[in-house]
Amino acid sequence: MLNTVLGAGGFIGSNLVRFLRALKKPVWAPARGEAAIFEQPLGDVYYCIGLTSDFREQPFATVEAHVSYLARVLREARFDRLIYLSSTRVYSAAGETDEAAVCSVQARSMSDLYNLSKLLGESLCFNAGRPGIKVVRMSNVYGADFSSRNFLASLILEGLEQGRIELGTALDSGKDYLHVQDAVVQLIDILHNGAGDLYNLASGCNVSNGELVAKIAEILNVPWSVRPGAPAFDFPPIRIARLKAEFPSFQPRAVLDDLAGLCAVYAESLR
Repeated sequence: MLNTVLGAGGFIGSNLVRFLRALKKPVWAPARGEAAIFEQPLGDVYYCIGLTSDFREQPFATVEAHVSYLARVLREARFDRLIYLSSTRVYSAAGETDEAAVCSVQARSMSDLYNLSKLLGESLCFNAGRPGIKVVRMSNVYGADFSSRNFLASLILEGLEQGRIELGTALDSGKDYLHVQDAVVQLIDILHNGAGDLYNLASGCNVSNGELVAKIAEILNVPWSVRPGAPAFDFPPIRIARLKAEFPSFQPRAVLDDLAGLCAVYAESLR
């Protein structure tokens, strides 16, 4: 069956395309705005279109990517199955982080515009009246990401480029990290074999900013500090009981173990 990756130019989408092709699967990675998306059968669709670290500067593009274009795909495209990449950010104000949690948002918050758009995209998927649709809430996916300066990449590049690192958030702040290869393997498995329609995809363990910056600074042999008055944020660990119950072989790698290799990749990119 054909695998269509929408958003193939992004970090997760491009890795998904490479992995599917390595498996010798037929893959179509249409360019943005390609008219043929609505003119030919798509097979299995991976909806990877989305904004990440730059969403605050692009509110209209955020809603277009997470909601408006998705609505057109759900309404007009011919596909067998579809998986929509949402985000564990939607739990930022929730008391729990399992899939049944009630998510709270504030309309005036720019961060919540992102959460609202993802939740509305999810709701469209659940209520489109089409079978074979699944939603996956992804945690912070890391790897050799050269398309955006996410938090982890920014720390490494700051150390490489400036010879020092200043942490802008409190040391005990932390969040969940998932390697991109673990992510793409599990996305395919969920689409093909998942019994439910909503999954958290995360490592299930938070890593503090203090642990990250100390390890990166040690690897790069650079000094580090914390900006005076740096704010703290407390994001509870993402619960992945549903994922582990259905996919017991899922054993995500630890981000701290990957930092040496990741630092080497970014260092090479600057040469």
